[in-house]
Amino acid sequence: MGKPRTKKFKLYPVAVNITMLREARKLTQKQFADMLKVNVSQLARTETGKIKPSIEIIMRCMEVLNVTATRLLLPSGSDRDRAIERDEIDRRVHALDAEAQADLKLCLSAWEAGRCLVDPQFKRGPRIHKDDNGR
Repeated sequence: MGKPRTKKFKLYPVAVNITMLREARKLTQKQFADMLKVNVSQLARTETGKIKPSIEIIMRCMEVLNVTATRLLLPSGSDRDRAIERDEIDRRVHALDAEAQADLKLCLSAWEAGRCLVDPQFKRGPRIHKDDNGR
């Protein structure tokens, strides 16, 4: 008698991420499948790595979960986390009005030039520190 043979499936990052994001939102597979307009068995096979999700399913997941492609498709780790942070920063910057974007650009320029300090009194920053020449 040999060991029972079980087929192992490769868990793609997207499968792990879909499961993790669904569970983080406290959605059952049935609820999430209904939101995606797929049957539960298709979602279950996707989450277990038995099938790869189609582009349409990936797009619906991004919409329903309100996440970027980076968040959904890349494996967890520092590279993905940095990419997610960049996506989030981009999203927040684009949500700012024109005046706030200009202020942010000024602060970032000062920071890059090494003239940006944190205000110790209020524990917030950045504020621009001008040198003797007014720069």
